[in-house]
Amino acid sequence: MRGKSFCRRKSKGCQEKILRWKAQEAKAREGLEILQKTQESQLSATDPDSRGMKGNGGHMVGYNVQGAVDAKHHMLAVLKATNQPTDQGQLASVAQAAKEVLQIEQADLTADGGYFKNQDIKKCQEMGMEPHVPEANPPKETYGKKRFYA
Repeated sequence: MRGKSFCRRKSKGCQEKILRWKAQEAKAREGLEILQKTQESQLSATDPDSRGMKGNGGHMVGYNVQGAVDAKHHMLAVLKATNQPTDQGQLASVAQAAKEVLQIEQADLTADGGYFKNQDIKKCQEMGMEPHVPEANPPKETYGKKRFYA
């Protein structure tokens, strides 16, 4: 038969667990309030500015770094960290920053297809920059029945 001391020890262990759970709940509620106030969809426990992103090795919490290079001197002119997981929508802001840093009125821009966004292309052209960016997802040729031999 178990004595009163065993019950007290068990009770104390349960009370400690309840206190830990309540602390976790309070922290979760605090995070939820922050998300509601900021209208964000993610919150990092270690770095409030970082976001979950898909990288080459799977998902990670981090930043997306954007840069612009001065083609004449082959020097990094602009370096910008963002918490947006994709490059789409980043071209115009980096081009504007490069224009200011390099003190130029016009330039040709080259970027990979990940930067393709019609609104960015238009903004760049309006500020005197001519972007050369392939379409992100060019239409794929479809193969109908007539393309196959019977």
